[in-house]
Amino acid sequence: MKCSSSAVSHLVGTYQLLPTSGEMARATMAFLQLNNWEQVGMVRPTNGYDRLSLHSLNNLIKKKDAQLQVNILVEIDPYASADEILASGKLKQLKAKARIILVELGMDLHANTNFMQAVYRAEMKTEEYVYILPWLSHINDHHPWEATTVDKQEYATLAYMTLYDALFLYGLALRDAFEDTGDYDVHFNGSFIWEKMTNRQFMGVTGLVLMNNKAIRVPSYATYHTSNGTLRIVVELEAKLGERDKCNSNLELCSEHVAHEVVQFYWNSHNGQLPQSVPSCGFTGADCDYTTYFVLMGVTLFILTIFPLSYFLYTKQKERLLYDMTWRIPRDSVRLVDASKMKSEHSLASKSQSSGSFSGSLTSKQNGMVGAKQAISNGVRLAIKRFTQMRNITFQKEDLRTLKELKLIENENLNKFYGIAFNQQNEFVVMWILCSRGSLEDILFNDELKLGRNFQVSFAKDVVKALAFIHASPIMYHGLLCLQNCLVDSNWTVKLTNFRTEEIISDKMYHNEIRAVTSELEDESERLIDRKYIQQAPEVIREIVTRKALPPGGQPQDIYACGMVLYQILYRVEPFHERGKSIAKLMDLIAMSNDDDQLIRPSFPSTVGKDTESYNLQLLSCIEACWLEIPEMRPNIKKVRSLTNSNLKSTGKGSLVDQMMKMMEEYTTNLESLVRDRTAMLEEAQKQADRLLNNMLPRSVAEDLKVGKPVLPQLYPCATVLFSDIRGFTRISSTSTPLQVVTFLNDMFSGFDSIIAKHDAYKVETIGDAYMIVSGVPKENGNYHVQNIADVALKMRAFVSNFKLAHRPEELMMVRIGFHSGSVAAGVVGLAAPRYCLFGDTVNTASRMESTGVANKIQISEQAYNLLHCFFPQFNMSERGKIEVKGKGECLTFWLDSSKAPPQSAK
Repeated sequence: MKCSSSAVSHLVGTYQLLPTSGEMARATMAFLQLNNWEQVGMVRPTNGYDRLSLHSLNNLIKKKDAQLQVNILVEIDPYASADEILASGKLKQLKAKARIILVELGMDLHANTNFMQAVYRAEMKTEEYVYILPWLSHINDHHPWEATTVDKQEYATLAYMTLYDALFLYGLALRDAFEDTGDYDVHFNGSFIWEKMTNRQFMGVTGLVLMNNKAIRVPSYATYHTSNGTLRIVVELEAKLGERDKCNSNLELCSEHVAHEVVQFYWNSHNGQLPQSVPSCGFTGADCDYTTYFVLMGVTLFILTIFPLSYFLYTKQKERLLYDMTWRIPRDSVRLVDASKMKSEHSLASKSQSSGSFSGSLTSKQNGMVGAKQAISNGVRLAIKRFTQMRNITFQKEDLRTLKELKLIENENLNKFYGIAFNQQNEFVVMWILCSRGSLEDILFNDELKLGRNFQVSFAKDVVKALAFIHASPIMYHGLLCLQNCLVDSNWTVKLTNFRTEEIISDKMYHNEIRAVTSELEDESERLIDRKYIQQAPEVIREIVTRKALPPGGQPQDIYACGMVLYQILYRVEPFHERGKSIAKLMDLIAMSNDDDQLIRPSFPSTVGKDTESYNLQLLSCIEACWLEIPEMRPNIKKVRSLTNSNLKSTGKGSLVDQMMKMMEEYTTNLESLVRDRTAMLEEAQKQADRLLNNMLPRSVAEDLKVGKPVLPQLYPCATVLFSDIRGFTRISSTSTPLQVVTFLNDMFSGFDSIIAKHDAYKVETIGDAYMIVSGVPKENGNYHVQNIADVALKMRAFVSNFKLAHRPEELMMVRIGFHSGSVAAGVVGLAAPRYCLFGDTVNTASRMESTGVANKIQISEQAYNLLHCFFPQFNMSERGKIEVKGKGECLTFWLDSSKAPPQSAK
């Protein structure tokens, strides 16, 4: 017997002489029952089929009423070709009724060849079909003596072995009969000998020989599975005799075939199992409704098509939005604000408001946003960072994605990113919305501000809250978190700024695409030496020190910087303040430290001071954990936020509005005291400035200049001008040190100034040892100008005569004085350093009176003599005579010797 689907398997007796169709049918039945096949189809020849095993199997099925059903019985001409079998349409009938098909078109196996070819061409040799081919005998049987060829001789050998077993069986039966009867003629009793041949077994030369109750040998069979022309045994059908009692009651139970599976999972299916006799959807597939499957398949195909297409279109749309650059600002729409003008306006505002909005103190901080460069775009005030563009700038896709997210992101604790202007006017400008109160650095380190604990708690919570939002957002991390990048708006809310843009700027500067504007940053080598960089993680500082560029950031680096910011907020001190080293030195120490060295970290201030707050150890441990050297060991922002919120509690009573009102009342009191102090300081400074101005200019002229009144040049008809000069000053200067010379002149001129202060006279200027005085200008005093100058001259001569040099006390000091009366022109000359100057012939003549005079003598002109002689006779004068005066020729001059009466005050 053979079984076949895509391959063919045989069921063949262990010896092939004298096979019987009935035993073959019983063996086939056992194989069908082994595989639980209940419905089969049969293919038999059109004639002579009654001697084949299928005929016996069909009768056995009907007789035993077995659980086996023959769905279709097809008769085919065994001599028909494959084309004729296909044309008959019987294969289609077979396909519609059966999947387990028994084919026996002759006693020899080769009689099924054309049928199997037709099956193959009809595409019925799949894993779904099983073909069982019983094999009874060869086409031609020969008697042993007719064997002449090699093949026939082999066949004859088998035939002789079978004859031997038959004679051996007869001998066994004859012996048993003789033993039972003891009759030597028992061999004539054929029925008795036949009875001894039934229901027995013995080992013959052909193997185990089993004889059933009909004295017919019951052979064992094997099932062969054929694949690609090879045969292998998969099931053995072993013949066994039944129990004698059962055999007596039912002759069909005298023998049986027991199936043994030699090989499992040998079928060419996905699981190696043989198919069922009836497919799950029936023979024609009508038992299954594939509409649902088709719908599901259509939906699945639609989804598999539309989702990739939608994702592709989505990515293209996002990429298009990236390159739209909604954050790009035209450079022409950005108007830079003059820094000096802004500072001037802010300074004036601070004078009138006196730190009412912290303006006065904030402008003093260079790193605060108020001190940052400012601009206006479409009416929006911006804080900008401006760079010179070295070449055309392009952004990588990751940077474009980051800038797009920066433009979209919004949070109450994040400063709004406005945009970037680039590739225009050779400038690269990064713009953020301006915060009015500047940075936390400006506020925390302003000693004039008395901030309570509630403010510090609010600042710390705002910073942690903002950083938690950034870490959960698409931008992932800040990149350069520091106190300078924590701004304070008008509502006292902390807003983080410059997140991710510092990284982009540093990358562009590292690749020499941009550079800092020299007017804003004169020394570019010191760009990375800033307080904000010592607040960064050690791994970031190492990159800054070695590469001179800010590396890409990350959340662990933000956590380290967050610890630094909390440290400064809580204690209001700068990191590493206790070390007293420069920023560059600190950065080098941090960069060079490792696990083997002592790590460089800030130390917490002592709580002994009355102004120092004490905090929970759990909070301090959290800050120290943020400073761990290994980034992976630092806590995440959720942990930091939880510990910060649980350990920092507001101490004020009532609602937040009540606390703010109380703080404003305290601040108002502080402000009033501050205003009084500042007003007193301003008044004192104003008085000092007035004194200085009055020393530089006449009082009336100074008052006019202060109120903005123009001072016009004026001609005075009569005034007296005096010049003095110290005898031997050149010699004294050459033998004295500069300090001694300056000290000498300061002491002497201070005495002259005290003399002038008692008279209606004005010191015009001093040049070296020369001293120039005028009276009657700018305030006219009639003829008293000559009296004032005469009194001053006499007192100056007396002062110099009694003056002693500190470093040369033996030196006899003498002064040469001369004055002249006449008309002079006077006016203010200069804007940056205005001076009150005199012009005219009177000035020149007075200078000649001094230069042509004699030491310790006062030479006066004829005009001054006449005024003194006529109006002030108390002065003693003597005639010197005529002398040669440069530019004047011979002039009559006089000596002023003394005064008869004490000088009177000029009117």
